[in-house]
Amino acid sequence: MKTPLIWEGEWVLIELNTDPVAADYQPFVMFDVSQNRFSGNAGCNRMSGVLELEKDSGRASFHKILTTRMACPGLEQEQAFLVALKNAARFVPVISDSVATQFIFYDEADNKLFVLQKK
Repeated sequence: MKTPLIWEGEWVLIELNTDPVAADYQPFVMFDVSQNRFSGNAGCNRMSGVLELEKDSGRASFHKILTTRMACPGLEQEQAFLVALKNAARFVPVISDSVATQFIFYDEADNKLFVLQKK
């Protein structure tokens, strides 16, 4: 039996471009799979956009990403996260006790981009 993937809820960024995320940098993503949308915080600015998800094939992409434009220190990490979202092409779930606890996202060339963990 295949484990159903539960996307709803808050997912915290814990790794970006193979580096752990700093404790003072707290971006998160919330998915609304039924509406093909996502929203969250990129670290300083709020973000939202379109989510294209093919759960069975593991394909996922983020489009039409909109952000607020607040000036904050350390925007380099935020920009790197937004680029990683734009480049995401597929995901692999990490399953624990029959529940997805993390999603690992990769680009088309199979480079690991970021890891989201269920809050």
